[in-house]
Amino acid sequence: ANFESTNAQKGLVQTQLDRARDLRSREIIAQDRLDELVTQMQEMEASLRSLNANLQSAEVSLSNTTVVAPFDGRVLLKKSNLGAVLAQGTPVAEIYSANQLEVEIAIGEKDAVLIDDLFGDPSGRAYVESSFAGQTIRWSATQKQE
Repeated sequence: ANFESTNAQKGLVQTQLDRARDLRSREIIAQDRLDELVTQMQEMEASLRSLNANLQSAEVSLSNTTVVAPFDGRVLLKKSNLGAVLAQGTPVAEIYSANQLEVEIAIGEKDAVLIDDLFGDPSGRAYVESSFAGQTIRWSATQKQE
């Protein structure tokens, strides 16, 4: 609303300034009146720049109110409440991905020599197998790149 009001005032000052320049060129008004209108126009333009900067700042602040996970997942543990004011880096929840699992496996040197091209092709032929509740599930695995 302030932006629209100031913009409307600027339009009025611009009209008055155009009229004053014409009248000044015919020496009907004093130079002081023209100078006042030029100053008012500069003030209106500065006000609009300030309001625009405030609007951009508010938009940035608003965008900082949304928390988005870097992947699709489900909330495992909620660590803050709606409306809480948080500092940057404060954990808000623990989430997990249903589409990806990372398993770290330590392989001794004696076993590592049995894996073809262990340090070459990162898409080596490996799998992860898990047994749970009488079922065995097997997933293809890839080597994590550091």
